[in-house]
Formats: sequence, structure tokens, C-alpha cells
Amino acid sequence: MVTLVLLSMAVVSGADAGATSQPGRVLELQVVSRVTKEPLAGVDLEIRLLGDSRKDATDAQGRCRIEYG
Repeated sequence: MVTLVLLSMAVVSGADAGATSQPGRVLELQVVSRVTKEPLAGVDLEIRLLGDSRKDATDAQGRCRIEYG
């Protein structure tokens, strides 16, 4: 079992995220090891918000960017 703790997370409005068509929201996060503090690549994530679900995986730097709204 893996327990994830989000150490760094930001919600950015569509204008700040560089969106040009419809305004939306972006969840930007990074997953790191609790023990080593190193980024974890390839972690599958599912975000559920207001009855909607989005899936993605972290990149080589442990970062993920999920658009919603």
C-alpha cells in the first residue's frame, strides 16, 4: 500500500494557466517520497471533484497537471 502526501499543490485559474478559450482550473502537484524527498515518476493519480473524475500520472519530476472545471 502506498500513501501519498501532497507536499506542493497549486490551483491556478484558466487565465493564469495560459488558457485562451474557456476559463477552467488547473491542479498542479508534485508527488515525492516521504523517506527520500525525491520525486516519484509514473504514479497513477485519480482526482475526484464535484462528481467528475480525472486521471493522469506523474512525469519524471513527479509532477502532474490536471485540468478541470
